[in-house]
Amino acid sequence: MKKGIVVRLYPTKEQIDLIIKSFGCARFIYNTLLDYAKENKEYNRFRLQKQITLLRNDYPFLNEVDKFSLQNACKNLSEGFRNHFQKRASFPHYKSKKKSKRTYQTNMTNGNISFNDGYIKLPKLGLVKCSSNYVDSNNKIINVTITQNLDGKFYASIIYDTDIIPLPKTGKEIGIDLGTRKLITTSEGIKYHLPKNAFKLEKRCRREHRRLSRRNKDSKRYEKQRIILSKVYQRRKNIIQDNLHKFSYSLVKENDVIYMEDLDIKQLLQIQDNKKKKNKMIISSLGKLVSLLTYKANMYDKQICKIDRYYASSQICSRCQRRHDVGESEKYICPCCGLNIDRDINAAINIRNHAKLSFNL
Repeated sequence: MKKGIVVRLYPTKEQIDLIIKSFGCARFIYNTLLDYAKENKEYNRFRLQKQITLLRNDYPFLNEVDKFSLQNACKNLSEGFRNHFQKRASFPHYKSKKKSKRTYQTNMTNGNISFNDGYIKLPKLGLVKCSSNYVDSNNKIINVTITQNLDGKFYASIIYDTDIIPLPKTGKEIGIDLGTRKLITTSEGIKYHLPKNAFKLEKRCRREHRRLSRRNKDSKRYEKQRIILSKVYQRRKNIIQDNLHKFSYSLVKENDVIYMEDLDIKQLLQIQDNKKKKNKMIISSLGKLVSLLTYKANMYDKQICKIDRYYASSQICSRCQRRHDVGESEKYICPCCGLNIDRDINAAINIRNHAKLSFNL
């Protein structure tokens, strides 16, 4: 199956200039072909791609960059047209130099991409120093996407074909309750929280935002403060993603079947008060966590079962199955059987039991 990794790049000054030029050329091709498509009502990818040869004759600077970066810009535009006509997205917009993401993609052909002792070989760029030699020589690289983040750092996202060995079966099944205060609570009583330093960095982000708002947009101090803010945001994102990957892998490795609710993340974000930044961060992380659990379960031959989102898991007693609303209390105390249990653990147990009955497992 296809798998991807991201490595940090440490290009030289000459390589940085060529990478930035590649960003600009890919954006130029995208916008020029979008103009051509609007005027001629031509949306076919291969007919649009023929225009690249004519543009390279008219604009010699296009010959200085990797040809695949131009072809993939055309491919992305044609995918945008297809998504629009199939009513999955709006009509493609022009790419802005300031607002659009700085990125381009190159393809693997005739060994033009390879790893070599902490360096990655890329078309036109040659050997670029990278963070580590991740990809095994037995894996077939498909393409590489070069990206520059807002903090100025360069990264390479590598997609390659590899053989995945399924994780051993454990015979365990678990129910998980996804919450707005605690990230995950399992039916076994284990709770997963986002790290405290992520919330500390959220406060720092707000502080750096206030400093940025007092700067003149055309000044050097504004640009300097923007980079500081971007680094704080990237640091917070890395911490959250690292923990989500560890949580999801731990759940998939230790259990064969995972039961959860089918939550509507967008609706949860809308009903949250604007002042509750902590809850919003947790809810946003839930969407990412569900995606990670889903693809890792498929990758390692495990199973994900989702129950109806409107099932009242937190209001039903896991022992006697009587319904009792405990409001905002952290404890669930059943008035019928006297069960005293954490409400999130009670909900996780109910999710597991209800899913077993629903899916006949």
